Amino acid sequence: MRALLAVLLLSTGIRPASAQTPERYIFSVRHYGTAEGLPQRNIAAIAQDPRGLLWLATPMGLVRYDGYTFVNHTRADGLSMDPVKSVLCDADGMLWVWHPDGSVDIFDPRSASCRTLKDFLGDRSTARADAPVLGMRASDTGILFYWQDGQLMRYRNAQEGPTRIPWNCEGLTELFRVERNGDPWCGCNKGRPENGPRELVRLRFNADGEQQDTFRIPDAFVIANSGHDRSAAAPVAEQGLYFVRSSGQVWSSPTGVLTEMNDIQDPAVPRAHANGVVRMPLTEDLWMVNSTVRRMHAGDDALKAPILFDVARAYPEVAYVMNDALRDRAGNIWLAGEFGLFKVTMRPDHFQRWLWDSTLVAGVGMNVRGMTVVNDRLHVNTQSSGYWTLDARSGAVAQAGRRTIYGLGMIGDGAGGTWRSDNLAVIHAGPDGHEDRRYTCEQGEPGVWSMLLLPHDRLLLGTEDGMLVADPSTGVTRLVHADHPELDDASVWQIQRDTQGRILCCTERGLFAVNDEGLVEEQWSESAPPVNGVPHQLPTDAIRYFLEDSAGTFWLATATQGLIRWHRSTGRTRTIGVREGLPATSIHGVYADDAGALWLPTDNGLVRYDPRSGMVHVYKTRDGITNDEFNRIANTQGPDGRLYFGGFNGITVVDPHALRASSSTTSELVLTGAYQQERDSALITDRTATVLSGEPITLYPGDRFIAVDMALLTYDDPALIRYAWRIDGIDQEWNRQVEPHQRFTNLPYGEHVLRITAVDADGRSSANELTIPIVVLRPVYLRWWFFVLCALVVAALVYVLVRYRVQQLRRVIHVRDRIAMDLHDEVGSNLSGIVLFSTAVKNHAGELPAKAAEMLHRISDNSTRAMESMNDIVWSANSRHDHLTDVLDRMRAYAQPLCEAAGIDITFDVDHALLQRKLGMEERKSLYLIFKEAVHNALKHAQCTRIEVTLRPVYRRVELVVADNGTGMQLDAVTMTLGGNGLGNMQRRAKEIHAELEHRAREGGGTTVVLRMAAWR
Repeated sequence: MRALLAVLLLSTGIRPASAQTPERYIFSVRHYGTAEGLPQRNIAAIAQDPRGLLWLATPMGLVRYDGYTFVNHTRADGLSMDPVKSVLCDADGMLWVWHPDGSVDIFDPRSASCRTLKDFLGDRSTARADAPVLGMRASDTGILFYWQDGQLMRYRNAQEGPTRIPWNCEGLTELFRVERNGDPWCGCNKGRPENGPRELVRLRFNADGEQQDTFRIPDAFVIANSGHDRSAAAPVAEQGLYFVRSSGQVWSSPTGVLTEMNDIQDPAVPRAHANGVVRMPLTEDLWMVNSTVRRMHAGDDALKAPILFDVARAYPEVAYVMNDALRDRAGNIWLAGEFGLFKVTMRPDHFQRWLWDSTLVAGVGMNVRGMTVVNDRLHVNTQSSGYWTLDARSGAVAQAGRRTIYGLGMIGDGAGGTWRSDNLAVIHAGPDGHEDRRYTCEQGEPGVWSMLLLPHDRLLLGTEDGMLVADPSTGVTRLVHADHPELDDASVWQIQRDTQGRILCCTERGLFAVNDEGLVEEQWSESAPPVNGVPHQLPTDAIRYFLEDSAGTFWLATATQGLIRWHRSTGRTRTIGVREGLPATSIHGVYADDAGALWLPTDNGLVRYDPRSGMVHVYKTRDGITNDEFNRIANTQGPDGRLYFGGFNGITVVDPHALRASSSTTSELVLTGAYQQERDSALITDRTATVLSGEPITLYPGDRFIAVDMALLTYDDPALIRYAWRIDGIDQEWNRQVEPHQRFTNLPYGEHVLRITAVDADGRSSANELTIPIVVLRPVYLRWWFFVLCALVVAALVYVLVRYRVQQLRRVIHVRDRIAMDLHDEVGSNLSGIVLFSTAVKNHAGELPAKAAEMLHRISDNSTRAMESMNDIVWSANSRHDHLTDVLDRMRAYAQPLCEAAGIDITFDVDHALLQRKLGMEERKSLYLIFKEAVHNALKHAQCTRIEVTLRPVYRRVELVVADNGTGMQLDAVTMTLGGNGLGNMQRRAKEIHAELEHRAREGGGTTVVLRMAAWR
C-alpha cells in the first residue's frame, strides 16, 4: 500500500539524553493514489460538502471519499461528461461541477442526483444559461461567482438565485479568489493571457450583498491559490492575494495595502519564485505553502520563511504541480496534485521524548527497560546503552550512561538510593550514585525483572524463571515452593505490596500472595479453586501489573485479556478489551492520575482510560509518543504524578496535569449508504436518498436484508475508529465493531429505531448520532386488521348461523304448532265422533249380542285412550306449552282427578325458580309421560294413600321425584306378574333425553321414581 506514514516534529534535532521543550505541533502525511482506489492520479480540485464528505475533480469523473472508499461518478450517473475541471460547494450544500468544455452540472451529494446548470436555474439567470462557463470560484462560506455569456454572476443560495454583477473588462476576465465575506478578486487581461498586461480588481460588497466599491492593482500576475478552509480553526483575518508585478516585485494585499517582498530575476516564471501555488494560513504564524509548512505571516516572503515540515521529504512527487488545497472540518490538510491526494495531519504535541533522537524522520531512541523516580531524578536501565540518570522534569542528563551488559528492573530504596539489576548482579547505589553493595546471582540465573525491598536489607527478586531472595548473610537464594511448584519457573513481572501490606506477585501463572519469606499464601488464576466460598478465578493467568485504587478495586494489566477490573473480596471481574476500545490486549502497566483516569502502556499505543465514563483515548506515534510498542517493565510514575513509559525507541513522558481531554471539535458521523434486498429479487435497492430525507426503511414480508454503511469523517486510520449501534426495544447494550458496515436480517415485526455512534482515534465520541427508523411489516395473516377482519367474519358467520338456526327453529315450531292444530282439529274431531258414536251405541248395548257388546266396549275404551294420547301429543307439540308452569299444570290436571277418585292424597312441592324455565319438546314430553306412568303405577299397583311429587333444580339439572307410601314390591316380580311395558318405556324415554332414571321399590316401603334431566334452556 502506497499510503505510508511519515512523522516529523516541529523542532530542531534532539540529541540523546538532552533537554527538550515540548514541541507545539506534530505533522504526519499519507498519500492516496490509484492503488488506494482513485480512478486517476491527477486531481484538479477538492471540495467538502456540509456533511463532511470530500469530493475530487479528476479527468475520469467526480470522486467521493469518506475515509474508506473512493466512489466515482461519471456520465453514467448523470454528469454532462466524465472529465471534471473543478468542483465547488455552494451555501446550500450543492456541488457545482465544472467541466473542461465550460458546461456545469449541479450535483446533489445527498441523493447523487444531477442537473445541468440550465435546468437548475430555469429562467432566473440573466445570462444565457446554456452558454459555457469560462471561470468559477467560491468562498469558504459558499458564495459563488462565475463568468458566463460575457457576464459576471453571483450566486448565494437557491432562494436568491443568480445575480448579475456590474463588471467592465475589455479583455479576458479571470476569477482568482473569493474572500470569506464574499468579495471576489477578478483579473482583466487586456492582451494575450500569457504576457499581456493585467489588472487585479477586488469587488467589495456589504453584509446585505450590495456592491460598494472596487480596489484595483494594475499590471499584476496572480501566482498563488489560497485553498479552502472548512475547519473551525480557520483564521478570521483575510490572507490577501499573492501576485507578481512586471517591475519584478512580489506583493501581498490582505487589506488593500501593498507590501513589497523581494525582487524577481525572471518574472516569466513566477511560480518557481513563489515556491508553489498554494498559500493557506493554518494558525496565526503557520502557513501551508505548496508542500511545506512554514512559519510566517500574511505578506511575508515564502522563500525566506523557515520550513517546519516538508511533505516532499516523504513523497518527493508532491513537489511537482499542486492544483488545490483544503483543510477539512477535522483539521486535516488535503493537497490535490498531479500525483494523487496527500493528507497532512497537524496535531498538538503533548508529550516529551527522552533518550530519543529527532534528527531522523521517524526518530530513533534507546531500548529502555527498568525505570524508577527517586527524588528529582529518573533512573533508567537500558538493554544495551547503559544506565542513565535524567532530570525528572526536563530530561536533562545528570549522568551519562554507564556500561551495563543487560540492565532490567530497578527500585528506590526509600532513602534516596536505588537497587538495579545488571546482568547477573543486583547493585545498590546511594544518593550520591556511589555503588556500595552488590548481590551476585549464580551463573545461569536469568536477569532480574522486578524487586521488592524487605526488612533487614533483604530483597525479593522476580525473574523469568521464578523468584529469588537476596540476603546480606547468605547471598542470593532461589525460592522453591513445595505447595506451588508452578511459581518456580514462572516469569514474575511485578512484586508490590497492596494497601493491606500483603505482598502480591504478578506472574504468567496468575496472581500470588506471598509472605516476607517469599512463600505462597494465596493464589488467583484461571483454575484456582474457591477459598471460604470466595471465587479465586481470573479470566487469564498472564498478569503483568496490578493497581489498587482508593476504593479497594484492583486493576490488573494482562498479556492476553486487556485490563481486568477485580474485586478481591467478592471475586467479581470485568474485562475491558478491544471491544471496549483498547487497541491491544497486551498491557504492561496501570497508573492512575489525579483525575482518576488510568494510563496503560500497550503493544499498540498508549491508552488513557476513564473508569467512570468508559472513554478510551489512544495515543500513537502520530500524537508524539516515541513508539507504539512499549516494553513490559519500562514504566514508572513520579511523586508529582508525571508518567514515564519506555520502549524500543526511547521514553515517552506524560504530565497528566497538562494533558486533559482534547477540546477540539468532534467529527460528523454520516450515513454513506443504505441498501435493501427485496423478496425474490437478486438486485439490491439503494435506499440512501430516502433514508437521508428522513423516511424509514420498510421491510416487507419476505425481504431478505437491509444494510447500512457509515463513516466517521475524521479521515483517521480506519483501524482506529470504533462504531457502536443498537436497535431501541431490541438491544439493551451497544454493539461495538470496527467495520463501517452493518447488515440486518430477521428483525422482529414492528417499528424500530437503529442508532449508530462512533469514537475516533483520540477516544472522542462523534458529534452526532445517526438514527434510522426501520419498519418491519407483518405478513397479512399477522396484522391486527386481519385479526379484526377474521373476528368480524367469524362473528358474521355465527350471526348468520344463529339467524338460520332461529329461523329453522321457528319453522319447526310453526310445523309443531301446525301439526298440533291439525291433530286437534282433524284427528281430534274424528276421535271425538268415534267416542260419541260408541257411547250412543253403548246405550243400546242390551239389544246387541254379547260379543258385539264386548267389542263396542273395547272400541269406546280405545277411542277414549287414543283421544287422551292425542291430547298429550298435541299438548307436547304446541310451543305455547314450553314453560315448566305448563308442564306442572298438565301434571296436576292429570293426577288430581284420578287421585281424588281413588281416595289418594297427592301433593306437589315445586321450586318456584323453575316455573319460568323452558324445556325442549322431547324433554317436556318425556318428563310428563314419565310422571304420568309413575302416577299410574302408584294408583294401580302401590295400594298407597299418599303420593308426593317434587320438582326442583339440582345444579344445572331438573330433578323430578314421584314417591308414594304404598306397600312396595320387587321390580322383577312386578314385571313378570304384570307383564306391562310402562317401566321399560320410562327407561327408554329417559335414555332418549340423556337423563338418569331411578325406580326404587321396597317391600312395605312404597315406591319412588327419580328423574334427573339435562339442563334447561
